[in-house]
Amino acid sequence: MRKLLWAVAILSGLVLIFALAALLFLKNTLPKRSGTLVLPGLKREVQVLFDRYGVPHIFAQNEHDLFFAQGYLHAQDRLFQMDLMRRAAWGRLSEVIGPATVEADRFARTLGFGRLAEEGYRRLGPEEQAILQAYSEGVNAYLSQGPLPLEFRILRYTPQPWEPVHSLAMIVLMSFDLNTSWKGDYIYSLLREHLPDSLLRDLIPQDVPYDTALYRHFRESVAAFTARGEIFRAILGMEGMAGSNAWAVAGWKSSSGKPILCNDPHLGYRVPGIFYEQGLHGGRYHLYGVTVPGLPLVLIGRTPAIAWGLTSLALDDGDYYRERIPQEEPVRYFYRGEKRPLAFLYDTIRVKGAAPVPLTLRFTHHGPIVSDLWQDTLQYAYHWYGVGPGEAFRALTRIPLAEDFSAFREALRGIKGPGLNVVYADTAGNIGYQAVGAVPKRPKRLYIFPLDGASGEGEFDTFLSLDELPHVLNPPEGFVATSNNAMVGPDYPYYITAYWEPPSRFLRVREFLSQRIRFSPKLMAGLQLDRYDLLARDLHQRLLAAIFRKRTPWDKPILGQAATVLKTWNGAAVPEQPGPTIVYSFLKQLLE
Repeated sequence: MRKLLWAVAILSGLVLIFALAALLFLKNTLPKRSGTLVLPGLKREVQVLFDRYGVPHIFAQNEHDLFFAQGYLHAQDRLFQMDLMRRAAWGRLSEVIGPATVEADRFARTLGFGRLAEEGYRRLGPEEQAILQAYSEGVNAYLSQGPLPLEFRILRYTPQPWEPVHSLAMIVLMSFDLNTSWKGDYIYSLLREHLPDSLLRDLIPQDVPYDTALYRHFRESVAAFTARGEIFRAILGMEGMAGSNAWAVAGWKSSSGKPILCNDPHLGYRVPGIFYEQGLHGGRYHLYGVTVPGLPLVLIGRTPAIAWGLTSLALDDGDYYRERIPQEEPVRYFYRGEKRPLAFLYDTIRVKGAAPVPLTLRFTHHGPIVSDLWQDTLQYAYHWYGVGPGEAFRALTRIPLAEDFSAFREALRGIKGPGLNVVYADTAGNIGYQAVGAVPKRPKRLYIFPLDGASGEGEFDTFLSLDELPHVLNPPEGFVATSNNAMVGPDYPYYITAYWEPPSRFLRVREFLSQRIRFSPKLMAGLQLDRYDLLARDLHQRLLAAIFRKRTPWDKPILGQAATVLKTWNGAAVPEQPGPTIVYSFLKQLLE
């Protein structure tokens, strides 16, 4: 018994020692929230203050140190997230994860996310590159100090130093996150095959010529790939996007006499979240808002003079092209009566615990042959023009320096992607709205089906200018609002997208803001948390009408119970009432 007791005591001691050692290790990997750090590379002293919400506010004496400190803080809190996104962009996940991510890497390299980031960096000027360089130095200062976060120990690898071009990859991935044409064009092609024109016109309000056999084959080809390719979106946490809202109320409608700007971007839930709040103060920059780990500056925020918010424009920002590649000469493709040479890129995906995977990429002037992803006999290229990381980053550097709507709009000029609704307010009392993104200047029609690459169908040379895109300053109703809904009417002379969201959220915001009252920040917060659904209200009235239109008695008592519930429901999506469960369950089944 004594030997047994000694053994238990020794074992317990060892367990305690290992537990304390593990606790100490984990504690050392936690971000620092106090104390003094000596970091080679800083020019002057930098102060970082954490507010009661844990949000860091950086106070630097120059811009180099400001972005150096921002990079350091991003790295100490989100380094694994940053490295995972960087690897996803360049198609290098399999090097550390294994065979499960080979398709994701193949997808990223085919679409060329890393190549797009490199091209965008080359288009930047010295000033923008200096900001990215200072940020990278801050990230690498954390890397050189260690210890690394636990995820790197689990996967047994050390992250490579951060480079300025890696930050632009964050913009490319965000642009694809908001991309609608890659999946939407496929879905419309499926609808075109299965629905008669009489029903299709309700979903597609314009007649579009099409080749039934071509779209049937396109749909069947993409279907098999989609099941595999979704791992890429899953890794980046791109599923579950529900839509975003933004609005600004003029000062004459607010309780303070100053404009109020609100924004709630509903990106998909992920751990950690995509955003990271920060305050940045140094040199010309004094701003606060949400940042994206891996990317310097602020995406949505405010300065002492202006504030801005973003929602997705749902821009149709790419086209599929059916290419004709002769079997007898597979290194060329037809275009407008002549043969052009295909471009080739040879690559290799290294895979942890498995053999390398060779990769051959082919390109026409439209873009990569994406049908190689699903090994199709027909050839489809994808022209994704809604991405421009260099132009988008340049805008991020200039927006915080604007002090009025004119300068703010000028800062947005040249943005190709992602397509965004930008809502604006300033301390002078102005509110405004501007759409940004790459909208081709071509005849107005729906570009939602694969185009004929050989004939040159759908080609374009220029994009709409900022002045030709929707915009407004100080509208007479006293507010601007956007909820991914259509921002133009049928008289607008250009095609922007077929992917507007239903207007129910926008109509609810407009209904609320049209009241003849003075709005306070508290009322605006209440609107952001509002659960009154106009779509559900309309649907539940239609459900009631359908139930009472039955010519025979209810064959199921549950229908009568449902009718009783719906008659007393006011349309508020609250968990205390059964009405929302009935309506939303019905809507889900109807859509399926």
